[in-house]
Amino acid sequence: MRFLKVLCLLAACSGAVKAQTDQPGVFHETATGLTMRFPVELVVRDAQKSIDEGHVAVFGSLQNQAKEHELASRCMKPILLADLPGGLPQEGPPSNANAATLLLFEFIASKECKAGFKYKDDEAVAGGIAQTTLQLPGATPLSPPLWFDFGKQKLHAAFAAFGLQNTSPDQPHALIAMAAMRYHGHILGWLMSAGQLNAFNDLTKTSIELDDGKTYALVPFNLDNHLRLPINIVK
Repeated sequence: MRFLKVLCLLAACSGAVKAQTDQPGVFHETATGLTMRFPVELVVRDAQKSIDEGHVAVFGSLQNQAKEHELASRCMKPILLADLPGGLPQEGPPSNANAATLLLFEFIASKECKAGFKYKDDEAVAGGIAQTTLQLPGATPLSPPLWFDFGKQKLHAAFAAFGLQNTSPDQPHALIAMAAMRYHGHILGWLMSAGQLNAFNDLTKTSIELDDGKTYALVPFNLDNHLRLPINIVK
């Protein structure tokens, strides 16, 4: 799937355009009117530079795999990238360089970008975007694909773990959640990753305020110590 290759590149590079926030932990997305609140400890980065540097780190130069880089630019419009090198305050030693990362992006719903999806209507594509995290190399799915009703909107979400068999501190595991939603004619996506459970649960409490005036946490529950979701999930 073409989009999966793009997602792999974005996940590896953790890149996006530079975004400004009016105050720590608050971001307003002007194109849709959506307001997002995330942990104030996260630092917003100049991410276009990061994605270019990440591409070089992964492929050796911008010329190598340049078509994938171009496809990422055409199909994904990164809106905000924030991360926390070193972990959230309650955490112990970090398990990787960026202990928590939040990426907000828009998926461009063009014919080219939707080509790899089985169903082409935007709602189905949003669901497909969330499910791609389950298809990343080395991913262990933690749940079937889910959705949550946020007023008139439907948020699609999926959860995966990586490196669960690793026992060496040099090969840490990681948790990733991918969420996507149609909103005001746009397909918005969130990629949330962390190397430690507490950091991940804090990160997934990132919330969005929609035009019904209500605020919704992207993930309205925590994973437990065994990386299990609540048994009775209300969708």
